[in-house]
Amino acid sequence: MLSALMKRYGSGLKTLTVVLLCLSQTGCLKWFRVAEFGLQFCNFDGHFALQYEQPQPVLWMRDPVLLKSDVDDLLGVTPTQIYQLPDQALLRAGYYFVNREDSRTDRPIFGFELEYLAPEEDWRLYKGIGDEKVSRILPLALVEQGFRALCSRNTDYSLSRIRFGLTNINRSLLPNQGEITALLGPSAYQSESLESDRDFTPLQPAEPLNHRLGYEFDKIGDDNNPGRMKMEIGYAKSGEVLIIQARYSQYEFAVDFTRQRATVYRL
Repeated sequence: MLSALMKRYGSGLKTLTVVLLCLSQTGCLKWFRVAEFGLQFCNFDGHFALQYEQPQPVLWMRDPVLLKSDVDDLLGVTPTQIYQLPDQALLRAGYYFVNREDSRTDRPIFGFELEYLAPEEDWRLYKGIGDEKVSRILPLALVEQGFRALCSRNTDYSLSRIRFGLTNINRSLLPNQGEITALLGPSAYQSESLESDRDFTPLQPAEPLNHRLGYEFDKIGDDNNPGRMKMEIGYAKSGEVLIIQARYSQYEFAVDFTRQRATVYRL
C-alpha cells in the first residue's frame, strides 16, 4: 500500500507524514486508508463528485477507500439508525441531531447519512448525504470550496492536528446570523463578553467580534449522550459569521474566516 501511495501522490512530505502517522498508531492499515482518502482531495474532480439531489447535497466517492470499521472508529459514536437497502448491496447509516434548547426534542434539527457498498471483504464508504438544512446553510459552491481546501500547499499535518488554509472560500456565501438562527433554533446562551467557552481552543480573529451564540445538540439514539455536540459561532456587528468552533466525539473544529484558516484537532 505504501508503494501505491508513493506512485499516486509522490514521495514528498505528505507521503512521509502518512508513514509517520501509521507507525505511531495501532491499526496501521486503517491509517493508510484514512491517509489515502485525505490525499484524494488533492485531485478532487478525479476522486469525488459533489451535487444536489434536491433538496439534499451528496458527495460521491469515485474510488471508495474507507471501510465501515474505519468510519465507525473515526466518528467514535454509533449511528442513530442503520439498515440495508432492499437490494442488500447497500448499507445506510443515519446520524440525526436535536437542539437541547428546543422543546420538540424528538424532532431532528439536522443530520446526515452515509452509504456503503458491499465489496468482497467489507463495506466501503461511497456516498455521504446531507439533509435539507445542510443545503440551506452550506451552498453547493461553498461546500466544494471547503473540500478542495483539504489538500493545498499550506496544509499542515501533525499527529493530533490538521490545519489548512481557506483562501479560496467566498465569505459572501456564508449564511448570516438570522439565517442560521432560523435553521438551528434557539441558542443555549449568548455572550457579549466575547469570551469563548473554556472547552474550546482560543481563537484570535483578525476582525472584531460583536457577540457569540452557543448551541448544544444531542444525537438521537444516545441515552448517555456520548454524541453531544457543542458549537459556538462568533458574529460581526453586521451579523456576518466570522468564526465557528465545535466539539463532537473526539474532535474539535475551529474555523476562522477572518484569517482564512481552519483546524481539526483530535482530542
